[in-house]
Amino acid sequence: MSELPISCIAPLAFVCGACIGSFLNVCIYRVPLGRSVVAPRSQCLHCSGQLAWYDTLPLVSYMVLGGRCRSCGAQFPYSAGFPLQLADIFGPILG
Repeated sequence: MSELPISCIAPLAFVCGACIGSFLNVCIYRVPLGRSVVAPRSQCLHCSGQLAWYDTLPLVSYMVLGGRCRSCGAQFPYSAGFPLQLADIFGPILG
């Protein structure tokens, strides 16, 4: 069995890293507050509107919406988990 070329592995590592980093970011925010990481869905901290599933796609929705809430336009704050998310995304690519 031959090995996969890096051109196939790098995009897969990027997507996996983004998803893992996004989930860890949810855990970092919710666990200390005693909240579930499963439900309820994510919401805007400004207007409390629930985010649709497509508004929580890692990086894609951030770029499309400019880091703002679709409902009220408030900017999402950088969280303590943001550096971890970057490390999860770029670690597999750079390493």
